[in-house]
Amino acid sequence: DRPAWLVARAATLPPAEGAPLALEAALYFDLAGDLEQAAAAAMRAAADVSEPLAPVFVERYALEGVGADELVASLAERASQATTAVERREHYERVAELELRGRHDGPGALSWLQQILLDAPDDLPTLHRIERILIAARAATALEPVAIAVAQALDGAEAGAHAMLAARLRYRAGAWDEAFVPTQIAYAKQPTSIW
Repeated sequence: DRPAWLVARAATLPPAEGAPLALEAALYFDLAGDLEQAAAAAMRAAADVSEPLAPVFVERYALEGVGADELVASLAERASQATTAVERREHYERVAELELRGRHDGPGALSWLQQILLDAPDDLPTLHRIERILIAARAATALEPVAIAVAQALDGAEAGAHAMLAARLRYRAGAWDEAFVPTQIAYAKQPTSIW
């Protein structure tokens, strides 16, 4: 069994020499459909910090749900130590993706994406991702303020569509008198609209 031999051989070598063997074993395990063993071999390869492909492999398996907890903890720690907003954002985005795809935890992903909004409250890609998660979760109450934020950050037809969504959500919640605010936003962003 070649992959098992590669793992055993990699364990006897220094990390710099064993990492390529561990990655090769990860590929064999992956091809055989054994993601647990593939992730373990990739993590072994990641012990060598000079191996550039190992973190890519580890994250790939974490997105499949294998080893996601460890990677989330590691990225969360890196985010807390980040010195720039851009660096923090990158870590938060990766953690949110791991939460969503690797752990299947929509609320966990939302909490990380909301951390990005603390640094950049009108960040459209983040607002769109939050919106998609809330739509999938059918969380209409939480979706309405996000739709308004997106509408305020955009112009034209898309802004009008988001504002109208917010107005409809407010109306459905029984706050028809409060639906006037998103309607004003929609009209201001798209005054030539038919509504």
